[in-house]
Amino acid sequence: MLLFTLVLNVQAWSAEPLYTRAQVDSIVAAEVAHQLKDQQIELQIERVSNEKYAHSLDEQNNRLVEHDHKMSSRYTWIGVLITLISALFGIGGPLLLRKDSKEILEAIADNNTKALDSNIKEHDGKINGILSEVRASKSSIEEVECKVNELAAGAEKARKEAEESAKQAKASECFSQASIEKDLDKKIELYTEAIIKNPGYAEAYNNRGNIYSEKGIYDEAIKDYSKAMELKPHCAKVFYNRGKAYLDKGDYNSAIGDFSTAIGIESDFASYYNSRGMAYFNKGDVEASIIDYNMAIKLDSENSEAYMNRGVAYRYIGDLDNAIKDYTMAIQLKPENALAYNNRGVAYVKKGCSYYSAAMVDYEKSIRLNGNDAKPYSNRGELKYLMEDYTGSIEDCTKALDFSHGPKVHSYYYRSLSYQALGGEENLNLALADARNGIEASRKLGEKSPVNKSEFEKLIKELLGE
Repeated sequence: MLLFTLVLNVQAWSAEPLYTRAQVDSIVAAEVAHQLKDQQIELQIERVSNEKYAHSLDEQNNRLVEHDHKMSSRYTWIGVLITLISALFGIGGPLLLRKDSKEILEAIADNNTKALDSNIKEHDGKINGILSEVRASKSSIEEVECKVNELAAGAEKARKEAEESAKQAKASECFSQASIEKDLDKKIELYTEAIIKNPGYAEAYNNRGNIYSEKGIYDEAIKDYSKAMELKPHCAKVFYNRGKAYLDKGDYNSAIGDFSTAIGIESDFASYYNSRGMAYFNKGDVEASIIDYNMAIKLDSENSEAYMNRGVAYRYIGDLDNAIKDYTMAIQLKPENALAYNNRGVAYVKKGCSYYSAAMVDYEKSIRLNGNDAKPYSNRGELKYLMEDYTGSIEDCTKALDFSHGPKVHSYYYRSLSYQALGGEENLNLALADARNGIEASRKLGEKSPVNKSEFEKLIKELLGE
């Protein structure tokens, strides 16, 4: 009975880890099948192999148990035989035989126990090996799962980058179309579409701002330039463009600030100095404007616009000879510069009547180069008045007034003077009407008016005979 109990205890102990291993195998196999399909076949093969090995161990345990039962049965029959022999040979014999059989039984039980312990240890080692393999497989699965997650994250990142790249490509396409489009409104639409597809497209904001500036919509242009600056805070070109918008709007301080920032970023661009010189001049700081024009010419000795602007500054301070030199240089560098011809004509007129013929040639050249500018018509009207061609003066001033934008104050003044010079009641009435229109236009311009309000008031008094 001692041996039978021992065998039962060993069987119960060894069955528990076998059940646990099988359960672990099943869980691992299910997890592998769920997490990684491409590992399913390999893990299933491993699970089947483990199950086959576990089944082999179970068969060996069953054979051991069966062997133990057989040995127990044999030991029982041996005991019965010894007892019978003892009864046949008397009391002493039975005692001796009983003692010897006991020792034999104990020896056999001890050997059997040792054999079972050895088998159990061997089986336990194999089971632990299987469990180690299962744990290693689970660790491999976790590593593979980690790699899969990394690959999935990388794929998601790549997908987003691909979507962003596609949007940028579409935005670039709109940008390219806008660059070659002639219609300004269509250009704005295309740049806007590019911005919608790529909100970080600084160049699209800048270029749309340029179109708004060209259309005279300065506030919208300034908004676009400001947005471009947020995206590219160190782009000198954007500061320069916004500065020009401020200049055209009449905000000269802001223009000077932006031009100065652009110069601080890129100090070797002549156009930045030239534009800041214009802002200084319009603000009334003629000396500062000449300094900037000088710098622009130093950086770019073929900058026609800088020569012309410096000529305007020289003429303003009465340095007519240097003004004419700069206008002449501007014309040599850019022979189609209609404005330079007009401005040189003005300088010739101010030098006196001996230069009137030269001035007339320049005005006519300016008109031939650009017949859509009111200034040379108005200036030629003044010159014809000075040359006592009053009818011609009236014709030129009338042409200048027909333009929506132009020197209206100047044109009203010299047409009024020409009507007055022609005399007659009708002409005097026309002269009076022009003087009154001129004084109203002068009031709107304020200090920038080319003809003072007082000059019109004096003319009106003359026309009214006061």
